[in-house]
Amino acid sequence: MERDILLALAERCKQSRDNCSELDKAIATAMGWKPEYSPNELAPPYTRSLDVAMQLIGEGWEWYMANTGSDTFGPFCVSLGDPLTFRDVEARTLPLAICAAALLAIARDEA
Repeated sequence: MERDILLALAERCKQSRDNCSELDKAIATAMGWKPEYSPNELAPPYTRSLDVAMQLIGEGWEWYMANTGSDTFGPFCVSLGDPLTFRDVEARTLPLAICAAALLAIARDEA
């Protein structure tokens, strides 16, 4: 995985106003996903599904999340990875925040 691509994708997640199948495909491709049946096959919904976003969290990583907004709809803050190098990440939705934090942690591990 290229560190610069992971960092750019994390930034896109942080800036995104909504979940996006194009962003899902970019994240999935960076993580090694390839369509099985056709080039138009939908990628796993990383930005739309909490369950799928959680698959980006590495085994043994510690994490926490908080709603930092004034209502139940965000923004959300997520930190994960090694507790000594936690870095808070905010995004509009919880799946986007998890994706951004995970991509940053993976990029950090690639360095």
